[in-house]
Amino acid sequence: MAVVGFATSADGLLPQDEDEALAFCRRGAALGIPELQHRCGVHLAAGRGTARDLRLAAVYFRRAADAGHVAARCNLGVLLAQRPDLADEARECFEAAAAEGDGHAAHN
Repeated sequence: MAVVGFATSADGLLPQDEDEALAFCRRGAALGIPELQHRCGVHLAAGRGTARDLRLAAVYFRRAADAGHVAARCNLGVLLAQRPDLADEARECFEAAAAEGDGHAAHN
């Protein structure tokens, strides 16, 4: 699984501590900020600052994607593609993200 778009605390946008970074992202996600919803999904998918939780990561990716976050749409596709019964939905995510200019989605 290759989730894309992960910005680390080293980029200066998030606290250095992974637990604090995730807490910051969750507060912003609760306010409906798509970038922070996406980052929550990435933290959860990677198990950074928390236990790995792909189901909850998909929830955050879907919220961000529904708000127009292109990388979140691609990452949602990555998670959905792991389940054969969701392959059609995964393909739709990749196609939509690619149409919106996400280069990673074009390779899925």
